[in-house]
Amino acid sequence: LGSACRVGDGGAGCFMLAGLPAHLQDLHEELLETARSFFALDAAEKARVDYRQSPEFRGYMWQGAENTAGRRDEREQIEFGREEPRPAPSRKQELHGCLHDRL
Repeated sequence: LGSACRVGDGGAGCFMLAGLPAHLQDLHEELLETARSFFALDAAEKARVDYRQSPEFRGYMWQGAENTAGRRDEREQIEFGREEPRPAPSRKQELHGCLHDRL
């Protein structure tokens, strides 16, 4: 998958999965419909799950909130994932701190 997502020097590409089993196709359609419904909400509703409220940077990011290589990203997005406890810090992290804590 890694090489499928790279085009040229530092470029980006994409891939598409096809022929999903029926139970995954239904899940895929539900996911797309849920995403459409979420992004159709007004800004105040979407802000209720602002990523800055999450210690794991999960949640809604408005258009322009993120940048890539110093250029503003012209998209809105939502990041989500399984909530899991943080692992115990390593000795190096104890000495120098976690990246998350320095942000």
